Amino acid sequence: MIFLLVVFQNKPLEKVREIVQQVNLDCVQLHGDEGMEACSNCDVPAIRVVHVESGSNPNVDNIISSLTNDPVAILFDTSVKGTQGGTGVTFDWNLAKSIQNKGLPVIVAGGLKPENVADAVSSVNPWGVDVSSGVEKSPGLKDHEKVRSFVRNAKIAAEQTSKGF
Repeated sequence: MIFLLVVFQNKPLEKVREIVQQVNLDCVQLHGDEGMEACSNCDVPAIRVVHVESGSNPNVDNIISSLTNDPVAILFDTSVKGTQGGTGVTFDWNLAKSIQNKGLPVIVAGGLKPENVADAVSSVNPWGVDVSSGVEKSPGLKDHEKVRSFVRNAKIAAEQTSKGF
């Protein structure tokens, strides 16, 4: 099954809906400052990104209260002052685990690479993981062996984590 998703960052919702219709998207990922309410206005399910500032300890209840019922999942990504995404820095995965344990599917991003994705999967048991810079040879250039290793390590950890269910 192929699932077509496009990442949008700070695009007007009219443009997002236009692209959703033109390309026949299954889902969108809202990665910018669109706000939670934007999730209900995209014409398809939306994954909403919550940026976790590096070194911060956000309050789980504050995050939950900021959510609407509209996101299909929350993607946690690390932000470093002035930068969103592609930071190569992890956040405290206990935050993602706490949100997931409250019943909202979570996707973990931020600082993931082949060497630590199994730990993220084992500790959080997320709905998904997201990687970009962690599998690059250089900025914007993916390393195919790192991609294979990342996927292999994530799958093995997911299989091990789900044993007994």
